[in-house]
Amino acid sequence: MKKYVIGVDAGGTKTEAAAYTLLGEFLCTHVTDMGNIAVNLESATEHIKAAIRLCLSELTDTDCVGIIIGVAGGGIIERTQALKEFLAKEFTCPISIVNDVLLNYYSVMGKQDGVLVVAGTGSICLGKNQGEFNTVGGWGHLLGDEGSAYDIGLKALKTIIHDDHKGELSPFSRNILTSLSMAQPQDVKAYVYQGVKKDIAKIASLVDLFAQGSDHQAIRILQDAGIELAKQAILCIQKSKLSVPLSIGIKGSVIENCVIVRQSFMDEINKRFNEVQFISIPNRLGSFGGYKYWKDNLK
Repeated sequence: MKKYVIGVDAGGTKTEAAAYTLLGEFLCTHVTDMGNIAVNLESATEHIKAAIRLCLSELTDTDCVGIIIGVAGGGIIERTQALKEFLAKEFTCPISIVNDVLLNYYSVMGKQDGVLVVAGTGSICLGKNQGEFNTVGGWGHLLGDEGSAYDIGLKALKTIIHDDHKGELSPFSRNILTSLSMAQPQDVKAYVYQGVKKDIAKIASLVDLFAQGSDHQAIRILQDAGIELAKQAILCIQKSKLSVPLSIGIKGSVIENCVIVRQSFMDEINKRFNEVQFISIPNRLGSFGGYKYWKDNLK
């Protein structure tokens, strides 16, 4: 059996683990639930362990030369250390834990300098210049996540509230209420305060759907999301002291799959910089960044 590395992308919505040979050939992948240790260390740890076990069940344990985990909430040192201790009791091969955005940077950008913009359930930018990394964003849905699916979903719900205050619901607001099986605007409160983060984030796909039907409010929300992501990217470029020509990677369901968000983002960037290469690798697993990180830093 070939030696292999397991990369784990433990994000706020799901945990995806995949095994790769030492030459980067894909072997297998498995997905479990969320892996954000900042939200719930115990649950995230169990989901991460389960994803790794599923990969190992298809392979030979002794052939694993390393497990590289990119984890949401990895900036909390105490929880990262606790996770590493839990996993060390479970698995015998070397374990490295980094922030999930770093794993995604390596997945899209490899070793090159530039900025990675991630916009999925949450949002964050990571810049790299001559081996030094800087982040902008990544503060979570209560403090930030501008331009993310959660942000888009919340703005859609706030549009309903705004319309209710004016005394007349727009077609957009009525469509959102109907799609979420809400009878009246007042139901928004229970949906937000009694619901979970991913339920609000899922509304972004409805906004995208209505935007494709030329709803002007939906289009505006998505365009604004792209502008917010561009603002973060520009700050990250400045913070990282990068100069043109620039390489900007994009990753995440919102910026990769929503044409309006992506175009609005690119338009804002191109207004500011005249030499930009946008990099997107559709269907590239975040866990591949675990292999790339191992190859460039641990091999």
